[in-house]
Amino acid sequence: MFGQLRESAAQQLWPDFRRVATTDWLGPLEDGLRSIDRPELATLVLTVIRGLLMDLDATADRTRTNRAFSDFLSSLDHQIVRERPTAQRRPG
Repeated sequence: MFGQLRESAAQQLWPDFRRVATTDWLGPLEDGLRSIDRPELATLVLTVIRGLLMDLDATADRTRTNRAFSDFLSSLDHQIVRERPTAQRRPG
């Protein structure tokens, strides 16, 4: 999708797609990440998702890209738990 709708001089399927496809998602991601006190991670999360979608589109390797996304989420979870004060940590 991202590859087909990107802007180019020869063809404008969706003018301003790249900006809109980014800014439309940042607010909801920031809102969701605010629930864990980390709204500043929205750009990182969006970038990883978009990159993995491009990778999946180019390679069709769903197993590898799904594993990469799971690894990314696990690393975020570990970082967030490590940074959270002990009194605020959830069990499990």
